[in-house]
Amino acid sequence: MDFQFKIQDPSNPNTTYILEEIIRLVQRGDMTRWSGIYSSTTGKTLAKVFAEDPDINAFLRSGNVDLVIGLDAITTDYALIKLSELNLNYDGFASRVFHNDICDLFHPKVSHFEFANGEHILLVGSGNFTMTGLQTNIEAYTITSGSLEEIASISVWDEFLQFHNTRIREIDAEAIQKAKGNRIRFARKKKLIEAEIEAEEEVAEEEIQEEVEEIIDIPIAARLSENSRILIAQVPAAGGEFGRWRQIHYNAAVIEHFFHATANSHQRIFLKEVRLDGTLGPDEQRPIVYSDSNKNYKIEVSARLGLGYPNNGRPIIVLREVGVRNFLYMLILPGDAPYDSLATYLDEQESVGKGLKRVITDSNHLKKIWDDCPLVE
Repeated sequence: MDFQFKIQDPSNPNTTYILEEIIRLVQRGDMTRWSGIYSSTTGKTLAKVFAEDPDINAFLRSGNVDLVIGLDAITTDYALIKLSELNLNYDGFASRVFHNDICDLFHPKVSHFEFANGEHILLVGSGNFTMTGLQTNIEAYTITSGSLEEIASISVWDEFLQFHNTRIREIDAEAIQKAKGNRIRFARKKKLIEAEIEAEEEVAEEEIQEEVEEIIDIPIAARLSENSRILIAQVPAAGGEFGRWRQIHYNAAVIEHFFHATANSHQRIFLKEVRLDGTLGPDEQRPIVYSDSNKNYKIEVSARLGLGYPNNGRPIIVLREVGVRNFLYMLILPGDAPYDSLATYLDEQESVGKGLKRVITDSNHLKKIWDDCPLVE
């Protein structure tokens, strides 16, 4: 039997996020079942983990996932609707909810992975099954692996499910209504804080913000340090295929010295677009893909979706590091206000590695090039 203790620390370049640990196990290729008992989750988390991550989504098509999710505090109706969709769309996906009437809080965060060779792995930690718990908070977790005989106490799992079989039920209208109450409480609390209102009853339900899951899964934009590393890079045409240029190519030096990540691995790059008007795009969770054909490293972005590669100049991507493998970014096209200043700066600088111009600098220097850049305001 093997036991490992780890700390998820978004400030430590050597950290492995809990989500990356799960991806590492999925990538082994012989996992047969993933069971989880989690105190809470969000719809955004479920989409990022099960629908959008290529390795986990591939596992869903052949393996089995069995989840029990708590309803006490954070889980919203959006999350239960997403779970119901996953139940419907994947034969091996089954999720139920825990109706708690026996204690203050249903609070476990434990995953059980089974493999074709008979190995069992338990991942137990402090993080909820939310993007903050899986990737942006400081959390502690343990990984225990061994045979069924070595981890004999895993039988407690089945005993728990049997003991509470009347409380662990399918997702139905009652569960969704209870989870909707969580969303309303979170949104009302946020609105009360913003408006400095003392009496909750003054806030009507119809005034409540719908995107309450952003309160739970705090975007990386909220974690800006005073000065951060910046990458400014020209974006190649990727063979001229429509839309493919957003699979942005980098060289080995940039991957090593800026992204601090390994291609074709369990590691993920977490991105969030900042638009020219300062608004934020959706969270993006991307693998680094190494192409044997052109010897380039690719990280896809969602910005400028549907646009073809410009005819009069190369796009420029600007990324600000806000945590280990976490970045805010802007994709600048010819004709955008800051384009000429950025292009001139790149022309004047020595490039990192081979190929197109790619320069690593810092946010204080970026502000001198582009004074009102939303990435550094």
